[in-house]
Amino acid sequence: MFRAQIGTLGLVYPSLLLIYFGETAYLANFPESYAQSYFKSIPEPLFWPFFIIAMASALVGSQSLITSAFSVVRQSAVLSCFPSVRVSAQHHPCSYSSGCLASLLTHFVLSYTSLYSAQMPHRGTF
Repeated sequence: MFRAQIGTLGLVYPSLLLIYFGETAYLANFPESYAQSYFKSIPEPLFWPFFIIAMASALVGSQSLITSAFSVVRQSAVLSCFPSVRVSAQHHPCSYSSGCLASLLTHFVLSYTSLYSAQMPHRGTF
């Protein structure tokens, strides 16, 4: 646990600060390109490595969101704080895993909120 904390404090936070400072400096010089400031602020030779890292981190983030949503639903159902949902692992890709859950309701809620939040900036609301 201690190594993870040192890694977070020594590598992750400084990297995030450098990225945010770089984006801020880029937006200070080019305020009209605020829509894609992250990718436009990266130097041309480093674009593809940064793009691959950004896509990989987006995949990890989405998987952790899905896993946490299923975990919250399962814990809420166990504590009787959530309506009973049908949970099955029969036709799910990870049915070999004992901790894998598949709930149609949870999938629907996650997909609906994802699509709705993706459309929010286009409506002018936040």
